[in-house]
Amino acid sequence: MIRLAIIDDNRMLRAGLESTFETGCGIDLVGSFNLNDESVAEMERLKPDVVLMIMKWSALSPIETSRTIRFESPDTRVLMLAPEAREEDVLASIMAGASGYVSMNVRRSELIRVVHIVAGGGYFFERGMVDRVMGRLQEMNSVVDMDVEDSLTEREVLIINMIAEGHGNERIGENLGLATATVRNIITRLRGKLGLNSRPQLAAYVRPQGDPPRVPFEDRQVNGIATG
Repeated sequence: MIRLAIIDDNRMLRAGLESTFETGCGIDLVGSFNLNDESVAEMERLKPDVVLMIMKWSALSPIETSRTIRFESPDTRVLMLAPEAREEDVLASIMAGASGYVSMNVRRSELIRVVHIVAGGGYFFERGMVDRVMGRLQEMNSVVDMDVEDSLTEREVLIINMIAEGHGNERIGENLGLATATVRNIITRLRGKLGLNSRPQLAAYVRPQGDPPRVPFEDRQVNGIATG
């Protein structure tokens, strides 16, 4: 059962989202909170698998909240729900460690599906936005010093490749014979070595071998109309 928490200032909006996850969807709603410092503390206590937040600019930014949650509870993944998919907002969400960004017009069944994707270690961003945002991330990653790239170990390169393929820490550990905590520590060191801020940036990293990175994002439009 996936443990989900909802964070937003609008009580009516939260109530509507709460009804989406009532029964029979494999998701346990562990709490619904206002966007404030107390809600961040609650996330550290509850340790939900996924936090669903509404993307809007307010006194306490969801971007900063996402960054704090990911720092305090690295196993908790963040999914942004937004009225529009502006490139700068999507990029800021990725930089803050969010694993998904979907439209507020999303159908109930699709939102449930996206929560399952994110909880399972995947990523979900809307079609059309993926190429532009990944291009921006690759431009940012391309400024990494080549000496740093040359210093990557074979195991670190393998881990970057598996992140790009959408594997979570547990699966990476199983494939390499490592404990999940060890994989998490290696990824933290990798981010520091490469000057990257989030796991999606690692997924977009242009590998030293010159292979194009595999985009681990679900390539479907989420706007209330399912596409193939």
